[in-house]
Amino acid sequence: MRFPAIVITIALSIAGSAFAQTGAPPQPGAPIGLVTRLVVVYSRFENELAGGDRTKLEKLLAPDFEELAVAMAPNAPEPDIRHIPREAWIKAAIEGAARASISQMAVHDHGDIRIASYVAFADGKQSYIVDVWKGAEAEPRLATRYRTAL
Repeated sequence: MRFPAIVITIALSIAGSAFAQTGAPPQPGAPIGLVTRLVVVYSRFENELAGGDRTKLEKLLAPDFEELAVAMAPNAPEPDIRHIPREAWIKAAIEGAARASISQMAVHDHGDIRIASYVAFADGKQSYIVDVWKGAEAEPRLATRYRTAL
């Protein structure tokens, strides 16, 4: 009875090490390269937001959506925060419609709220974005976006 278990364990360890070999050792601090299901789902939603399609924007944004753009000057006592309401944001998104590349995304699931954070790079500028999505996972609505320049 123990012999098949030992053979299976050895076979799996050999197969695992063969699949894991890439020819080069991993670099310190390099990303692992695994993507969670939620990252795949919310990356798609984020790309739809950047597409500039009014119908998709209307569907994805909550009725009370707003973006808070946070800027911090080096010697300022407090950050400058601009509140961008839904209609102004939609107008800017349609006019700008620049595809941003997204990296370092993480999505945290808290029941009816999911928080997606990522680094976006568009038009030569890099931003750190935190999006708060509310509602059912299949059809969430973006409630609030926090953005700051990096």
